[in-house]
Amino acid sequence: MPFSMSISLIVNIRQSRFLTALLSAMSIAACCSTYLFLAALNVSGGLKLFACLSVSLLILLHVYRLLKQPLPFQLVIQDEGHLLLIYPDHRLRVVLCKHSVIWPKLMALRLISGQDQIVNLILFPDSMDEKSFHRLKVSLLYMKRRYSSDDLFK
Repeated sequence: MPFSMSISLIVNIRQSRFLTALLSAMSIAACCSTYLFLAALNVSGGLKLFACLSVSLLILLHVYRLLKQPLPFQLVIQDEGHLLLIYPDHRLRVVLCKHSVIWPKLMALRLISGQDQIVNLILFPDSMDEKSFHRLKVSLLYMKRRYSSDDLFK
């Protein structure tokens, strides 16, 4: 009889301050590089300002898209590796995609719902308490190894 392990874990996830700082730094660096590039081409001041504002707006829209997920929320791992995202106004049952990345200090999770809705989560250790981050990492690594050929893992 094969050994079967039941996983049960509830993790409260909040917005990562580290991720917010990284995205802000990326925005500032993109604006500065745009300004310096245009300065090297001897472009007028008004065009430089317009280009920098345009780049800033595009980056802010991208950052908004990444950060618009309602936070805080809960990620629940139930028996045999079923995942459930619990938002303040709804619940979403998802499976872990095999392309998810689980490293010691970073988890980039690609989750797929039954309606083929894709949810991308970027989790740093400051997204939750230290013990929860470790437990989630271990549980997801176990799921990746255990269910890599099952329907739970796409």
